[in-house]
Amino acid sequence: MAKPSDGAAADVLTIFGISGDLAKKMTFRALYRLEAAGKLDCPIVGVAIDDWDNERLRQHAREAIDSSVEEPDEAVFSALAARLHYVQGDYGDADTFQRVGKALGECRSPVFNLEIAPSLFATVIKGLGEAS
Repeated sequence: MAKPSDGAAADVLTIFGISGDLAKKMTFRALYRLEAAGKLDCPIVGVAIDDWDNERLRQHAREAIDSSVEEPDEAVFSALAARLHYVQGDYGDADTFQRVGKALGECRSPVFNLEIAPSLFATVIKGLGEAS
């Protein structure tokens, strides 16, 4: 997994926009490949506005992987799916970032991936900054 700027290994990957097209077309396939190679070793917290739960996120991941990976290995998918956690919320709502913080728990070296429209970047960065 990528190392944050302080050099520590990431202990959680947080993906804003996990329900979108970029995640469906590229991110889940990449995460699956990392899992298959034994290089993924942290939880993944997905954040989006869709009214989903962990199970719906895992279903979305399954659909994305089934459509982009030839003959996916069930054990690899199961290991990846166990890492996936979902936080529902509006990026303009401070409560969303409180829920993200709760989902991150004791993690100290998070990596944030913004798979959202560039017009939302400032909103998410501001929300993260105010929640920390």
